[in-house]
Amino acid sequence: MEIRAATLDDITAITEVHKRDVATWYRGFGDDEIVAPYDQLCVFERYMAGGPWMSVETCAIHVNQLLLHELPPIVAVLDGKVVAESEFYIGDEGAPYGVVLDISVLYVHPDAQGRGVGGAMIKYLIDRAQRRQCRSMTVVPGPRGFYQHYGFNEVHDRPHLLVNARTTNHPYTMEELGNETPYRVVSGIPMPIGRYTSGRQEWERHKMITYHLPELSHCMHRRIRLRNDSGEAIAILAQHSPFDRALIAHAWTDSMPINELVTILRNECVNSGFSQLRLLIDPQIVRTPLAIEPVEETSTPCMMRWLKPRLH
Repeated sequence: MEIRAATLDDITAITEVHKRDVATWYRGFGDDEIVAPYDQLCVFERYMAGGPWMSVETCAIHVNQLLLHELPPIVAVLDGKVVAESEFYIGDEGAPYGVVLDISVLYVHPDAQGRGVGGAMIKYLIDRAQRRQCRSMTVVPGPRGFYQHYGFNEVHDRPHLLVNARTTNHPYTMEELGNETPYRVVSGIPMPIGRYTSGRQEWERHKMITYHLPELSHCMHRRIRLRNDSGEAIAILAQHSPFDRALIAHAWTDSMPINELVTILRNECVNSGFSQLRLLIDPQIVRTPLAIEPVEETSTPCMMRWLKPRLH
């Protein structure tokens, strides 16, 4: 078995790995949705079934962007065939994570499962994290037992809140940032809101949206710098698909109190023309009770492996 960096020559095989994770394909959306074979779906319908990996057209763009930004995915080659793909991001996220390697994607083709492929990729990533002097590793788990076997023994359930947007009279200033604003402006700053995978991925992912799909062209996306008398924050407000009726918030701050930040984000949601906002709260960072009543509350787990003591 060989674990190596992915190349554009691997796109067809990577797409096949990810497609096998979708049990049923659908054409259309909402009330018009019907079961249909894969080859009858347009590129956008495939994209909505599981992201850019679902067709070679968007997968090639996605992997190309990762390679250009020096974020190369890795693949596992078994018997001469690519049978697995993983994507990871390394970034400095401040306390408690420090420099963290986050495993954002790890898929193994069903025909290759049970042959040690996933374990080989995890060992490769642990070695990469250690060589890069990472303090921690994180993953949003699929099979928890699999990751626990490789030392991801700390599990945190993060509140995922849907809240109503609301105007505020509290004074603050807002500055729009360009889409090409580099990651270094948030590097080393804790991310109390919106850390679904990692701060590095959320920043780079929203910067690399380059698919020429008309259905996605009108999705809301803002990068903003917020300041008030207490401190400063940088945030992304994003609509991930044209069917989303709520904006998703990602926010970095080491100075603004969390409830003040949420108040401002709710106001900016109104200013963006949306009535609801999704907030994923990181309990590793947020210790203060939130002064909000969510419309809906679920949770999203995160598993961790510490390579060095946590930062305080």
